[in-house]
Amino acid sequence: FSPAARAAGDANFENVTLAPNTLLMLEAEYDLPDLPCAPKGFAGGGNRCGNDVFKVVDGDNEIFVNECPASLPAGATCDKVSSYTSGTVLLTGVVVPGQGLVPLGITAALDDADGDNTDDFDGVAAQAGDNAPADGKLRLDYAPPHDGVEGNLYVTVAIALDINSLTDSTGLGASIITQVSRSLPRTGNAFAGNSFLESQGGSFTPGATGTFALTKKGEADFYRVNLDDGGESEWNVWFDGSHSGSFNVADLPAATGVDVAARATHADVQAFALGTGYDGPSPASFAELVAFDGRDLDNLLYYLGGWSSEACRADGLCDEQ
Repeated sequence: FSPAARAAGDANFENVTLAPNTLLMLEAEYDLPDLPCAPKGFAGGGNRCGNDVFKVVDGDNEIFVNECPASLPAGATCDKVSSYTSGTVLLTGVVVPGQGLVPLGITAALDDADGDNTDDFDGVAAQAGDNAPADGKLRLDYAPPHDGVEGNLYVTVAIALDINSLTDSTGLGASIITQVSRSLPRTGNAFAGNSFLESQGGSFTPGATGTFALTKKGEADFYRVNLDDGGESEWNVWFDGSHSGSFNVADLPAATGVDVAARATHADVQAFALGTGYDGPSPASFAELVAFDGRDLDNLLYYLGGWSSEACRADGLCDEQ
């Protein structure tokens, strides 16, 4: 019994407020950059996500447009949605050589509008609750490293996703930023100055005589186009940020016996930014990253501070529905 309960002759335990055991849980607060644009939302310039976006739903089919059609099929709807992605998932863990990332904690935040007024979306993620931090900051509870993973580097990842696109069967776009550090202070954590990269646009024509043409949205250090057959076989085409991003499938080197037409059935376009805050040796450019020196490509997680990916649709358009 507590001294107060014993003195009062109370046979019941006294209600005592307990502080969380910091051996079981730690806390880190992150400054998060503005969310990237939703599909069709990117306008560029000083009005980055300034395009109006509307979601048209017709049965099981849905598309995003910049203005509602003059007429809709019976039963179809057209509603305004946010020009920004809906929110972000934040997770942290430690990198264990030979094993990969061991997760320690996860949280999430949304770009919360005032009621149903989509004009109030501003691309700033916010957590809910009485003890939530200010908008644009995320508070993450995580377990301290334990059971032999102590002393390894922390990797924290923020993943921006668009809830409105979750039901899109042709592929889900995402944008990710990464921080690598040797410790997680309680406050003041950030993502090495990186912003979320925009989902890239472009056009893709499948087949052995197909083509790909990139439409750049925002800036990136380098890009990659994944061509695949819908299964295990793929080509990865990498190019520097200064490259136009256009190429012909027929110009790609192919080994004898490779079915080029099948290999170029689907395409994803990805953008990358270097710089995670890692304090070890790091490549300063795309050319240094891909140099044949056996140093960098095996440790991409340490260097890639930003990454976005977008699937090209059945009609050949990437990030355009």
